Amino acid sequence: MREEEVASVAAKPSLAGLGSPSPLSCVPPLVSGSPLCFCCNSPLSWPAWKEACATLQKLLSDPLLVKAARGEPVSRPSAWMMRQAGRYMAVYRKLAEKYPSFRERSKTTDLIVEISLQPWNAFRPDGVIIFSDIRTPRPAFGVEFDIEDVRGPVIQSPIRSKEGLKALHPIDLEKLSFIGDSLKILRKEVGGDASVLGFMGAPWTIATYIVEGGTTRTYTTIKSILGLTAYKYLIHERWSNPYIKEIVDLVKKRCPETPIVLYINGNGGLLERMKDTGVDVIGLDWTVDMADRRSDLRFFLVLYVEQLPLKPRESTQAKLPHQLC
Repeated sequence: MREEEVASVAAKPSLAGLGSPSPLSCVPPLVSGSPLCFCCNSPLSWPAWKEACATLQKLLSDPLLVKAARGEPVSRPSAWMMRQAGRYMAVYRKLAEKYPSFRERSKTTDLIVEISLQPWNAFRPDGVIIFSDIRTPRPAFGVEFDIEDVRGPVIQSPIRSKEGLKALHPIDLEKLSFIGDSLKILRKEVGGDASVLGFMGAPWTIATYIVEGGTTRTYTTIKSILGLTAYKYLIHERWSNPYIKEIVDLVKKRCPETPIVLYINGNGGLLERMKDTGVDVIGLDWTVDMADRRSDLRFFLVLYVEQLPLKPRESTQAKLPHQLC
């Protein structure tokens, strides 16, 4: 920007005044054509001023949940639910009657956006999580599956041998374009009023489905293949944890400003190892005392509300606000 152009807008409200900032409002007071810092009136170079202005605008525009995940000061605790859209909402049940296939609902952009926004329109949470499933990307690298009403996700041809691995191929990202398209639309819809959350399954979770052929509580087949003990924490530390860290490192390298949440069901004995992965947020389940673990880990911690073992008609209202600070 030339000095005469700066002078022509110098009278506009600046970041030191009232109103929301905009590119034109980031105009400093001038002394002989040099910008001055609003804090101490020291001369600044134009590049330094532009960098400071951009940083301040970013801090002011980021949603509350993103700020909290970065450990920045926030005006109140953030609130969101991991599984926000679903059968508890009449509007979702009505849509599911029209589109009975879960796979259709989870891979059609218009439906993904509509379902993801249902809780947002009803409750205005601080996070809008995309309506999807950790199994959704699998056909893009050679693993077909169905979701049955009673059994849930079913892989008809589990991979349990080297021969079975030949069915896999490098992921075809074009087959997953609906995910990126949906996230972009959701970001536009909620603006700066909420964070948009995507999610994926960790390596161990994905592997168990592919090998076991569906959900499992015993992990019998995959443990026998990998030669692991029955202790879940050993499975996580020896096999999954290094790969989780590798994923986190790659994401952080490409998107350093994007906070990452890590959640493992039944994670009471894994929290220290989870911290070592380098994520920004650790999710706790209902078995973990939030106050104790927060002081130990020095992390911003998230409690997933749907995991609380509540009695019928019991409200979460009295249990949560003092814990989520």
